[in-house]
Amino acid sequence: MNNLLPKISVIIRAYNPNEWIFEALESVFNQDYDGVIEVVLCYDRASRTGDVLEKLKAIESSSNRVFKLIVHEHTSPTRALFEHGFREFSGDYVTILDYDNLYPRDYICRIARKINGRDFVFTNPMLMDASGHILGVRAHKDIPKRVSFEALTAYNVCDANGLILSRRAVEILLDHYERTLKKSKLTDLVHEDYFAALVLSMYFKPMYIDEVYPLYRVHESHQTWGEDPVSMSQTLIRDIITLYMVFRALEDKLSFRRKLILFARMFRKMMTSLFYIAGALLPILALPWGLIETLARYIRYAIKREKR
Repeated sequence: MNNLLPKISVIIRAYNPNEWIFEALESVFNQDYDGVIEVVLCYDRASRTGDVLEKLKAIESSSNRVFKLIVHEHTSPTRALFEHGFREFSGDYVTILDYDNLYPRDYICRIARKINGRDFVFTNPMLMDASGHILGVRAHKDIPKRVSFEALTAYNVCDANGLILSRRAVEILLDHYERTLKKSKLTDLVHEDYFAALVLSMYFKPMYIDEVYPLYRVHESHQTWGEDPVSMSQTLIRDIITLYMVFRALEDKLSFRRKLILFARMFRKMMTSLFYIAGALLPILALPWGLIETLARYIRYAIKREKR
């Protein structure tokens, strides 16, 4: 064990996990990193996967691979991260890995070499299919060349699976959670990664690493990657709520210009969401009109037959 290397914590949230969770854990435990890696697994008690939980309980820690299992009451992914994951990790840096995703074997080692004391670092995950086949496509196409608060308000390009945060950064996020998110009824709809990126970009200069990335599994039950109008509209609505909560959290810290930018982004996303909703409703509205038109044609045809 190398005491000079930073201790890295990996938070994994699990609600109704399947066997992919053990692939995720194996990808973390088998990292070619000589320092200590701690896994904080937040398991939702409402999950209907008791067999998986029993297997998780049997996992033991080693000298440089620490496993901490937290079984918590049912809650949203955002609250699970802030209430449990962020409060329980003990590393110098923390990352987040969804239970169905993976780390390449050299991921943590390469990240640790590049962060160089930075507090807010993010990468862009590489997509893979359900069987683990690499698709060669990154999760986000529009990573801004100059990463700043203004640029990050446009799109949520800081996926939770690509975040690497210092303990100091997490303490700032927990402070804003306590003051703004904890008692809000909107918190369960907040994109936790979008919120974290925007808040932290007001305190630290973000660092983007392109050549190192986790592997992000895209599958049928994955809600994030739905391309139908309803799913896309729901994502935009959550974006709007997140931007609003960022405004509330940073209201005293934001300049007038940045406040205008936030509200402009909210307005644009709202208009786009309405466009998608209209697209989803058109086929439904077209159905009765089609029936009426078909009935009218039948009546005209019947009248013509009677005249003959």
